[in-house]
Amino acid sequence: MEEILKKYTKGIKELSGLLEEYSEEREKVNDLNVKLIDNIESIETYGDNESLRCERLDIVNQLNQIALKKLNRSFNNISGLSEIEINDYRDEFREKVFSLYNSLGFQIIRDFQINDSKIDLIVKYNLPLKKSHKSMIKSVVTVDDFVGGEIVTRYAELVSIARSQAVATMGELITDIGFTPEAQEIAREAKIQLLTFSDSINYLIDFTRYIDDFIFDYENHAEFAHGFRQSFIDALENDDLNGKTVKTKFSDMKGNSFASINDYVEEWLEDESRNEIMLLGSEGSGKTSLCLSLTYMLAQKYKKDPENNRIPIYIPLKDYSKSINHKQLITDILVNRYHLNFSSFNAFRTLMNYGKFILIFDGLDEIALHCDRQQPYENFHELLKLMTKNSKTIITSDAHHFFNQSYAREILQSGETSTEQESNLYQPKYDVLYLQDLDGKGIAEFLKARTQNWQAFYVKIKSSPDLMLLCRNPIIMHMVKNTLVRILRQDARLNFSNFFDNYFTSWFEETDEDSIMSAEQKAFFLEELAMQMLRKGRLYLHNTELSEKTKLIFKEYLREYSAAEVFAYDVGRCPFLLEDREGNYKFKHKLFVEFFVAKKYVRAINENNLEEFEDSTLSFEIKNFIVEMMPKSYKSEDEIRTNMVKIPSGIATKPFWMDQYAVTKADFNEFILTTKFNTPAGWKFGKLPKKFANHPVVGISWADAYLYAKWAGKRLPTEKEWEKAAGYEDGRKYPWGGEFNSDFCNSIESDKRQTVPIDFYKENVSPCGCYNMAGNVWEWTSSWVNESRKDFLYVAKGGSFWSDSEGVHSGNRLDSHDLTISLNDAIGFRCAL
Repeated sequence: MEEILKKYTKGIKELSGLLEEYSEEREKVNDLNVKLIDNIESIETYGDNESLRCERLDIVNQLNQIALKKLNRSFNNISGLSEIEINDYRDEFREKVFSLYNSLGFQIIRDFQINDSKIDLIVKYNLPLKKSHKSMIKSVVTVDDFVGGEIVTRYAELVSIARSQAVATMGELITDIGFTPEAQEIAREAKIQLLTFSDSINYLIDFTRYIDDFIFDYENHAEFAHGFRQSFIDALENDDLNGKTVKTKFSDMKGNSFASINDYVEEWLEDESRNEIMLLGSEGSGKTSLCLSLTYMLAQKYKKDPENNRIPIYIPLKDYSKSINHKQLITDILVNRYHLNFSSFNAFRTLMNYGKFILIFDGLDEIALHCDRQQPYENFHELLKLMTKNSKTIITSDAHHFFNQSYAREILQSGETSTEQESNLYQPKYDVLYLQDLDGKGIAEFLKARTQNWQAFYVKIKSSPDLMLLCRNPIIMHMVKNTLVRILRQDARLNFSNFFDNYFTSWFEETDEDSIMSAEQKAFFLEELAMQMLRKGRLYLHNTELSEKTKLIFKEYLREYSAAEVFAYDVGRCPFLLEDREGNYKFKHKLFVEFFVAKKYVRAINENNLEEFEDSTLSFEIKNFIVEMMPKSYKSEDEIRTNMVKIPSGIATKPFWMDQYAVTKADFNEFILTTKFNTPAGWKFGKLPKKFANHPVVGISWADAYLYAKWAGKRLPTEKEWEKAAGYEDGRKYPWGGEFNSDFCNSIESDKRQTVPIDFYKENVSPCGCYNMAGNVWEWTSSWVNESRKDFLYVAKGGSFWSDSEGVHSGNRLDSHDLTISLNDAIGFRCAL
């Protein structure tokens, strides 16, 4: 109660301040201030009488809303317009009302005359659960604050005449601001609908059920998570939806940090010049939870004040195939999923133009498990078609897919436009935010919110650097409690793969005694389910789409159990796999799909049978799991260090090992033969170009380089490590010294215009013994372009055969590109240890 009083006291101060700026409203608003103060004093005198206190608070709230609307009219400054300008405003409002009804497909007669009075619209209604009837509609814009009783009385007479002549059965009066209490009383007696423009939208398309359902599902998520009611929110742990999560941190393109996304969104909503937010984060960082939380907050705001708030529309993109169509997407979301009575896409577009929606697209990267490089461009282009100058849109994606505004612009400019409308698409301007992973404090807060013995868990996590690194990802934190003790007993270094293995093994063991399926059958089922999702390019699968292989594992039980009973009993208890009321299987997160696809892939390699994967494109995340699942290298640490040199500690580096030469095509071919991954671009027929076997490998992405290094038991060097190995820290501009020499390296001055063997230039050697670190090919590092942002935009060093003398300077960096340059013929890498 005290917080509410403070809120309205603050509101009074703000209103008083506005009086100086809007003198014409001074007397009216001043009267409201007096009433507000009187009512607040009355609230305080009621003491413990809760009902009277609530009644007075309701009055305060109403008065506050009236005051704000009056000030809003001052902002519009209608009273200061000329007669012509006022008429233009009225005509514009009438057209706005007409376009709303017209977009919904009603039969309309415009400018109908009754007793020498013009009626804007005669509309024939045929709405669900409503008897067909005709309504006469008039739009009213007054110079006064609200439409008064006199106007409603005159309109009531016209409605009465229309009824007697069977022209219409009812009347509606629509205004841009509101009606006086007297007008409302007259309308009730005359049975006339009084509506603001926002009221008319809700009257025609009832958003109440959608808003109420979303709020209910969010607040009662445990019930839905166990499948007792149909819903449209992805199941997450109930405590995640009720304020028991850690406070997530965000940063923008400039590296500024923000503690509250709600406050950021509130400010963004009020700024008409900012229409789009792109929220980027790593897998499992909590983007979906955040979208649901934001939708819940916005739904509550809309329910309290639909006149001044937008309707949030939550759109989980992972439920859609790899290729989307903007019209089909909206139709499915609004009509099929949320059961709103939209008659056409045009109706949605009209409301978007009026600024009634805020669209929240969750998981642009999750539309499909695999797609070609062009598909993200086309999907993004489709979403662009939904945006207008009055729309508000939030899009989330894995940071690997959308890195910066320049890349977003590249996406938006891609693709052909077939119509004039598409060629003149609204060009958005993004607020780009980065969802930061958990730090040590965040991990502690996360545990504290979920377990009584959180200190002991935290001490154990801190004792393992590998586990501490894994726990920066919130989805891993959900799995920690069940596997922590088991993992810490093992000697093996931790990675995502063996962490997941331990988690699933624990689940298999816990459910083994009372399960119908064996652990092997469960694993087989989950792998087949994930594989089917990969083939179909989506993150859900209906139970009728299960493969014949999957159905066979139940054959021996069919005499005693049906397949459905087996699924319901065994799979229904799976904490990471859900089946909704429509029969769709969904993993709790895309990471689970990727893990089980990787398990199946490694099994297929061991069985020398990769036919199932011939037409499948594996994502980086799946490949990362596969590399981690590969048997450990038979090489000893000394063998791994062959052709590496030890680099002493530097100003910003500890001692480390560095490859003497860049990784060659022949080196990378060994990796391809082992993992069976696709060969780099430019390898004809997927075969090693033997003529260039000793040239540095090119045509690969940063992700490819990262995976190779992990497979080889190494890693990519940091930017500082690379510079230390090149001799730059010692003051050398080039590895051989301070002066450029075109005879020492493969640069544009050498005019070779292609790569050369890694040991071609003997003079191009650093003091530490690393060769050809200037020119030939750029080399990937593990350093982000902006360390404070960590947005998966990586630095490359050293220049290439296309670079000039300044480009191959050891202090130069390639930071204007990102993973989209994966097919570039001038970027390679070397490894560190």
